[in-house]
Amino acid sequence: MRYAKKSISIIKILTIFLLVGSLLPFISGESEVIVHIDETGNSLFLGSSSEDITKFLPEGVKLENGRIIGETILQTSKSEEVWTFSFYLNASEIKVFLPKNSIVKETNGEVYISNGKVTVYNLNNITISYVIEKNNKTNFTLTAIILAILLLFGSAFYYYKNHYEKKRKTIPKKKEKNKIEIIQEILSEKENLIIETLKEKGKIKSSHLRKLTGISKSSFFRHIQELEKKGLVKRTGEGRNKFVGLSK
Repeated sequence: MRYAKKSISIIKILTIFLLVGSLLPFISGESEVIVHIDETGNSLFLGSSSEDITKFLPEGVKLENGRIIGETILQTSKSEEVWTFSFYLNASEIKVFLPKNSIVKETNGEVYISNGKVTVYNLNNITISYVIEKNNKTNFTLTAIILAILLLFGSAFYYYKNHYEKKRKTIPKKKEKNKIEIIQEILSEKENLIIETLKEKGKIKSSHLRKLTGISKSSFFRHIQELEKKGLVKRTGEGRNKFVGLSK
């Protein structure tokens, strides 16, 4: 009878060990899955598994030599500003790293925050609803940089404009040469003398102009004819009342 009781006790102990052993994989997890989600909802799967779980992995994620690796966007969805990630794998430990500045709205897992990074942990099944907070500091910094650049360009333009205007006003304008002055550069000395005298005296009698220039009579009329051909002087009147003036 005593031996029978001992046998029953041993059988009970063995049954308990077998029961605990059968439940152990579901308690500790046979697979370890780590997921990194970026701001676009793309999920990078990493981890390991001692079982063939290929058919339970989403498209884009595979199991190679016991290592889990791959990317997928099938596990995330978005409604307005709220993102939702969901994944199920029996006998697994799942750890999900959310994008920077994420705020968890609802989850069935445990939430951890370290250095501004949000991590959610659970066994077998995990669902997370979260939003990504806009980085106002970054937007403010970018706006400040743009304003600084615009201010710099505005100041440079204002300085250049004022400096150029002052410089332009101080530089005397070159007097444009008229037709007579241009041709004078290729005239003879006596022809230039006739032109300068007419500039000073205006339209005068031919005889008076000859006396003022001191040119001999024959030479004087020859020079007048050359200047008239070049369109620089014009003769009017008859006889002793002949006048010579600059052409307009």
